[in-house]
Amino acid sequence: CTGDQAAVPFAGGALDPGVAYLNIGTGAFVLRPISRPLLAPPLLTSVLRADASGCEYVLEGTVNGAMAALDAFAATEGVVVDELLSSVDDDGAIAGHAPFFLNGVGGLGAPFWIPDFTSRFEGSGNVRERFRAVIESIAFLVRANLDEMGRHLRHPARLITAGGLSRN
Repeated sequence: CTGDQAAVPFAGGALDPGVAYLNIGTGAFVLRPISRPLLAPPLLTSVLRADASGCEYVLEGTVNGAMAALDAFAATEGVVVDELLSSVDDDGAIAGHAPFFLNGVGGLGAPFWIPDFTSRFEGSGNVRERFRAVIESIAFLVRANLDEMGRHLRHPARLITAGGLSRN
């Protein structure tokens, strides 16, 4: 019995220490298999599996607001997430004046750990530009976790994604 982020790395078979596993749904969890517990603040070390034969560990980074951030935006703006997701893929490049979203939905997770961080936009834009800024904030936070992991482990050779937002 396990949660979704702990199960994702096993979906493709044996754990691969050269892979970063990203489960991106309500939140986003970046997992890197490690052979033993590793003290690597500000990241977490988690047990994926434990039985009589031993334990399998991962270095874990968390993004609290992934789909939760998109849902919060949609509720505030009175828009439908799925409609915006399908249209934002066709936007192409947005001008340099597009807004930037500081994503603290659910608190700012790893590697920053600021529980009461207030989400906000820097700059202005239309609904699609602000929505895209929320999506980009998720990608930025995933990258911040991958960069922090790179301070403790070799950079991954591959990134495997799963979860509801992985198709985007």
